[in-house]
Amino acid sequence: MFGNGPAPANITINVAFQFGFVRCLCGFVLGMMMYQGYRDGWAKSWLASGYTLLALILGLCLCMYFAIPDVSTVGFFPLILLSAAYGSQPMNRVFGTNHYNGLATGRSRFIWCINRCCSPLVALWLIKPWASRWQVAHRSNPIC
Repeated sequence: MFGNGPAPANITINVAFQFGFVRCLCGFVLGMMMYQGYRDGWAKSWLASGYTLLALILGLCLCMYFAIPDVSTVGFFPLILLSAAYGSQPMNRVFGTNHYNGLATGRSRFIWCINRCCSPLVALWLIKPWASRWQVAHRSNPIC
């Protein structure tokens, strides 16, 4: 039915284990291309609509729900970003409310608090094994 290649359900772009650098590079290049598209106003006539944004988000959710291969799922993200970045009058009114600003402020404060509190703990957890080895090495080989 599908020839000698892998089944479509097995085709993924999950290259986190072997080729993480390639995935990062592709994401970076895709981001640069989307910025150029935004600056040039690429497809602004149909992307600058709240209905388009909702349709793209719905398409992304359907792809994830039905486990469609990742290649098609990833294609929705740049279009969603461009659609939200172009905006429209109704979208600007919705996203400009105090409710969304409060969510953004609260979330950034939460992330700041987590980083402020947990980063030293994680650093101590990572450094502790090395510190004990360093102390043992200095006890056995005193400098003075």
